[in-house]
Amino acid sequence: MRPTPAREKMDSKELWTKFQSFWTKFRGTIYFRVLILALVSVLAVLLLQSPILCLSLILIPLSILLIPHWFGERSVKNHAVNGVIVLVLATLFYAVILTPALLSLPQQDQAYNVDVNNNPAQAALSEGHATPFVGAASTSFNFTVKMQSNNSDAANYTVRTQVVSVDGLTGTPAYYAMAVDTSRPGTIRAGQYYYVAVTLPAEVHLFNFQVVRLNSTTQEYTIIVDTLGSFGPFNAGYGTHFAFMLYRGAFQMVFLVFGFFLILLIYWWTRKAREIRGAGAGKPGPGKKPEGGGEFTCTNCGADVSEGDAKCPSCGAVFEAEAAGEPADAKA
Repeated sequence: MRPTPAREKMDSKELWTKFQSFWTKFRGTIYFRVLILALVSVLAVLLLQSPILCLSLILIPLSILLIPHWFGERSVKNHAVNGVIVLVLATLFYAVILTPALLSLPQQDQAYNVDVNNNPAQAALSEGHATPFVGAASTSFNFTVKMQSNNSDAANYTVRTQVVSVDGLTGTPAYYAMAVDTSRPGTIRAGQYYYVAVTLPAEVHLFNFQVVRLNSTTQEYTIIVDTLGSFGPFNAGYGTHFAFMLYRGAFQMVFLVFGFFLILLIYWWTRKAREIRGAGAGKPGPGKKPEGGGEFTCTNCGADVSEGDAKCPSCGAVFEAEAAGEPADAKA
């Protein structure tokens, strides 16, 4: 038998009442705090990957403070603990979210034809890639690129592959001179293909291609043109790349959380200055009982508490008894 509209309305009201009761109880648990901080951490990772990176450097520290504050967090000490928790969680989420994205990157041919001053370079590179792009630790990777130049000195240019192998936070570059690929016809003026086959250590790699010229006097190479580069080729397991992302995420999050603590310091000083001004005017500061009765603010969560309450009805903090006329503080 289908319930009547009145019964449906009553059921909806009961469900809403039960939800409100559950939500009120849940907000007072540690699980709610962990949930909010986890959401803030995920938001921080997503903002770091967004196009508004410069703005994110401000939004992320502010969100670490303002989102818990919006849900009723008033304790400066708890905010400081939140910052440490977000540092750990955001670093972990950074690695969890971005490691699969890194390993699934498709290869795109590398090309470049301008110098460091953004002027047309004396040589141009195109069709740069590695074959295969994913392999085992013992895989021999074949790097190939096309170089074209109209410069009269182009015969003295060297085309090479630069591979940076990353171990922790340290990147070690290695340079591999490339030979002319005689199986593919061409000339320097029309475009000549070069290749080199190398075996790489099982680490995180980035690679790019360079055209350089050796200075006979200084015996140093001058870069004519080089491609922007990309991650790859991949010959290490998931754990190696996950650890790399942990290092990278921790470095970025430490910087952002440091900004959060600067904002928190300003927040604390503003509150302290307000309390000092209130005491100088003969008014009780936050968390202090006024002598004539009335309400005061819980120093643990910021809720309004009546004078007769022995503990905070919001967070349960027990208030210390007044001694020798001194105002009482909330004690968690």
